[in-house]
Amino acid sequence: MPQWEIDHSLAAIQYWAEIIKVIPGQSPAIVNVAGIAIDNAWASIQSSPDGGNKVQAHSRGGSLTYGALGMVAIGQMGFSAEAYIPSQLPMTRKIGLAPVTIHEIAHQMGIASTIDGYEASPHFARSDKWLDGPFAR
Repeated sequence: MPQWEIDHSLAAIQYWAEIIKVIPGQSPAIVNVAGIAIDNAWASIQSSPDGGNKVQAHSRGGSLTYGALGMVAIGQMGFSAEAYIPSQLPMTRKIGLAPVTIHEIAHQMGIASTIDGYEASPHFARSDKWLDGPFAR
């Protein structure tokens, strides 16, 4: 892995570390990050038996999957090797590794992308809620 990929990945982790302050005595989120040989990126949102996600379950002593609360996989998407500079606007014509990783870590923590049909709530919807809808088997 080239040094710039390590630097950009660490910048994404640092982004969330600055936002989420771990309470002394509490465990931080444990996320596995992997490289994949396809042109895509994804994050798992592993649900727990009570319908919450693994991050929520871990705070109550839930079990880990492969030693982590979730997984982020980053593919070969032609990322820019230029230094990462936080910005609301693209800084190059290529995709930024750090912004993609920041985005996928958000999904892994339970920030979903599909909110159709949900009432406003201060709580995240169950990650398996869609199974009750039109896609139920």
